Amino acid sequence: IFSKLIVSYLDVSGSFYDENQTIWNINHLGTILDDIVTEQGMKIQGVNTAYLYFGMWKSSFAWHTEDMDLYSINYLHFGAPKQWYIIPPSYGKKFEEFAATRFPSLARRCPAFLRHKMTIISPTILTKQSIPYSKMTQYEGEFMITFPYGYHSGFNYGFNCAESTNFALERWIEYGKHSIRCTCRGDMVTISMDTFVYKYQPELYEDWCRGINLTPHPEDKQLCKINKEDLLAKKCLLINNNTNNSNKSKRISSIIDFTIVRLLGTLSYKSFSNLNYIQLRNNSGSCC
Repeated sequence: IFSKLIVSYLDVSGSFYDENQTIWNINHLGTILDDIVTEQGMKIQGVNTAYLYFGMWKSSFAWHTEDMDLYSINYLHFGAPKQWYIIPPSYGKKFEEFAATRFPSLARRCPAFLRHKMTIISPTILTKQSIPYSKMTQYEGEFMITFPYGYHSGFNYGFNCAESTNFALERWIEYGKHSIRCTCRGDMVTISMDTFVYKYQPELYEDWCRGINLTPHPEDKQLCKINKEDLLAKKCLLINNNTNNSNKSKRISSIIDFTIVRLLGTLSYKSFSNLNYIQLRNNSGSCC
């Protein structure tokens, strides 16, 4: 377990996909992350553009989540396999707390020090701390997809070339709103969530602009303890207590409806939360 400069890989902006490739083209995924280009005019290399990564034997990538806790997709074009270790998003907070106890000076200087991508912790240590993980080996011609707030690390078995980028689905927006960002380095990626809240959560936009975030983190265990009937009762109470201000009561009740949707959405994605990665091949590797 250590935190220092990692023997990494050569990365360069670019893509091996032909421009006319319309299926699984990492450079043109067509997800809502494209909104930061159309609405904000932002192109961030390796985030909403493709990046190539050339690895060698023992080159590693440290424990981290993606910038803004986005999804990511990685395709191994050629070469030796790539080994991945993955922590379920539901254990992301516990992993952060453990890492902070092992590197207190780093945590004091930057609460998001894991975004520096310099921390390696053995899976054996994770087991001792009751932090579950999965492991997968990615081979040439295979895709790996990481999910929001899913910490991952790994290494290469030899020379290889992979292509990767980030993407977003509507499910990601809550993760993005709650993502902890590094402020001690000037080159860290920051994406304004205003565009996404305005477009996909219009009922929350007014409060969001006032600095009020009414929805919890999707991996907040307290969310699963919320009783749907209690929420509906609160909704009825709000409506009854605001008969003189129907517009206000409708806006508040719509927020509660949204919270219920988030609760049901979180539960419906439970299986995905336990498998941070989808190994896109016919014979999927087992997780352990």
